[in-house]
Amino acid sequence: CLLIRWLCFRLGMGIIESDLVWSQSGTGWVILLAMAMSSWSVGAGVFAHYRNLNAREALEILVKFPITFTFLLPSIYINAVKEDLRSFHFSKLSSCMTTGEPVDKEVMLKWKEATEIDIRSIYGQTEAVRCNIWRLPFLW
Repeated sequence: CLLIRWLCFRLGMGIIESDLVWSQSGTGWVILLAMAMSSWSVGAGVFAHYRNLNAREALEILVKFPITFTFLLPSIYINAVKEDLRSFHFSKLSSCMTTGEPVDKEVMLKWKEATEIDIRSIYGQTEAVRCNIWRLPFLW
């Protein structure tokens, strides 16, 4: 099981030792524990922030802290593209993921246009804590 998680997070998601990973989810979600344990298993740091946020607050956190990898709720991305994203400079951010509900192509394209970073959407049963299918731009 640990080898599968390591392969998923290291090779599949691309999390590496120098990353600082932020998984913005409620403390009751198993994905929070899975992201922390899996990030630590490859030597990456975990950014912890356990308060419900709106999109603007999340964007300000990404500017303020050296977060390289985000796993944000879809609603954050959906509402973030309504902000002037070009006024935010994410100096360290290199990878964005989401899960839980669909993020439409328009939101993904607006985010990519403003940040030059793709939003990757993963699919998997929360109970199994596994990566199954990724929605990558070249698969649309």
